[in-house]
Amino acid sequence: KRADMRELPFADGRFNIVYMMYTSFGYFADASDDDRVLQEVSRVLAPEGLFILDIGNYQRMMKSFNDKTDVTLADGTTVLEEHEFDVNTSCVTSRRTITPKNGKPVIYNFAVRAYEKNVLAAKIAAFGMDIKYSYGNYNMDEHTPESPRLILVAQKKEIKNI
Repeated sequence: KRADMRELPFADGRFNIVYMMYTSFGYFADASDDDRVLQEVSRVLAPEGLFILDIGNYQRMMKSFNDKTDVTLADGTTVLEEHEFDVNTSCVTSRRTITPKNGKPVIYNFAVRAYEKNVLAAKIAAFGMDIKYSYGNYNMDEHTPESPRLILVAQKKEIKNI
């Protein structure tokens, strides 16, 4: 089923696991939409369900930020990427120009919000999920400033009857 992640068409507590992989989080222009996504994730997660979120590692990105890369592929296609980082919004805006050899350029524009680990963990906690683990890659190695990824595993809090 296809849907907007800010308004998921599923019942409360429907899933035991929600997985957002490879930086599928942070693309909305308004940062409050990221909160809406986390609210929906929490809503559709069953009590004690797991939320796994995989994004690029902010610390590594900032350490090695490159505003321009230009690569020529084996078939002669050129790929030019230009990036800007806005410190006020933590957004990386990118323009990717792909020019096939003897062809017309195709341009893609996109932006993604970059999150530091502690900021994202606090956002997730605000929606009733506790961070249980953090990893720096899919080998489940410890997350460090040099890790390529930030993979957070959160668990929705159990509902306690009083």
